Amino acid sequence: MKRKVWLIFTLITISILFWNCNKTNDNPLKPEFSLKTDDAIDNEEYKVYSAFLSDWNSGQIVIRQATTTALSVSMGNTYYETVKAEISNIDSTVFTDYIAKNDSVFFLGNPFNIPAKTVSLISEDELNFIFGSKDVNGDWKKFYTLYPNSNGYIQFSRVGFNATKNQAIFEMGHFYASLGAGGLIVFLKKENNTWRVVQSFYTWIS
Repeated sequence: MKRKVWLIFTLITISILFWNCNKTNDNPLKPEFSLKTDDAIDNEEYKVYSAFLSDWNSGQIVIRQATTTALSVSMGNTYYETVKAEISNIDSTVFTDYIAKNDSVFFLGNPFNIPAKTVSLISEDELNFIFGSKDVNGDWKKFYTLYPNSNGYIQFSRVGFNATKNQAIFEMGHFYASLGAGGLIVFLKKENNTWRVVQSFYTWIS
């Protein structure tokens, strides 16, 4: 009887080990990456981001936790003049607030509200883990293995508002392949307590 019990136990143990090995091979394990503590950011900014992302063409939206400080718009430059010329009644204080907020990197939290979509924040450490080799195409294959329902990842700037917070502007970069990326300036207005995208401008593409 003891021999029979021992044999059954051994077979169960071998089966578990075999299953775990197969699972590891099918879905390679990656280290656990912790996000930074998110900075104190007004929830209105997340409403602006969410309004923009509501039409994003993927079930999973991956957002770089660290914001960008690489701004295309500054007072008097080409994009500043373009946005002012293209959008009637734009309040120039949105630019003042936008530039002031983006003088350093901030870390986003995840109070995004986007129906029928999943939002995942990705840390700098995880991005370095994924894109740490010289095989860029292989790195992107690794990314889509980990985030199969996504369309690459996004990096936002902070949002600039006018004084009454019914106009907003931000920049974003979208990265989705070894030679697939682009940047946008996005301008929104708040009407009937709802943010909507008024116009966007490409700043770069690759």
